Amino acid sequence: MPTKPDSERATPIPKVMDVGTFHERFGTDEACLEHLKRLRWGIDLERFNCPDCGHGRGWWLGHRKLIECISCHKQTSVTAGTVFHRIRTPLWKWFWAIYQMAQDKKGIAAMELAKQIDVCHTTAWLMLHKLRRAMRDRTQLYTLKGLVEVDETYVGGRTDGWGSYRSVAKAGYEHEAIITAGGKNAVQTFPWLHTFISNMKRMIHGTCHSVAPKHLDESPRNIWMTTWRSLSIERIAGGRKPT
Repeated sequence: MPTKPDSERATPIPKVMDVGTFHERFGTDEACLEHLKRLRWGIDLERFNCPDCGHGRGWWLGHRKLIECISCHKQTSVTAGTVFHRIRTPLWKWFWAIYQMAQDKKGIAAMELAKQIDVCHTTAWLMLHKLRRAMRDRTQLYTLKGLVEVDETYVGGRTDGWGSYRSVAKAGYEHEAIITAGGKNAVQTFPWLHTFISNMKRMIHGTCHSVAPKHLDESPRNIWMTTWRSLSIERIAGGRKPT
């Protein structure tokens, strides 16, 4: 049976790390800290720049888990300037929360996370809130270019009240309205956009089960998370159209 050329094959779905592999790589605070150090500064600290004087060399103080600038002797923590700075919950539990948020389209509810890592509900909720905010800060670094598909949807029982997209044209962008009348036609016309909307709703229902109007302020956080997941899959898969 003939095979399709590489250019016509569907983009492979990135492999999800299994639980066993996660615990082997990130099962201790020491392993998580070493991973962060390599991500930020490289294996030999070649990417280190002192936050105080800007000097590009430092030495690692293994007993204190800090890097010291050779020039000004400022000591910097691996977690400084990150969502993990001054945390009291073990670092591996934060990594587990990230893993659970990233590997499942539905995400994870604070109550379930609290049970899995043995923390109170408030701690789990704050962890997830900080991680979603970090995802938002990351995705805000990107700028949309070229043809941008836009559509609206309903969350819970409240409508958005947005009557038109005239403000887009007023902002100086070229706007073309495409009436799809919903249903399969809308999905076929804007497949990636509706995939994004579907994943966002699945995440909301998976973590909240239902959404009351007074809790709709949670929706932007789920949008941040869905956007971060979509862009991450795009970068890992390579060439897949982002939603």
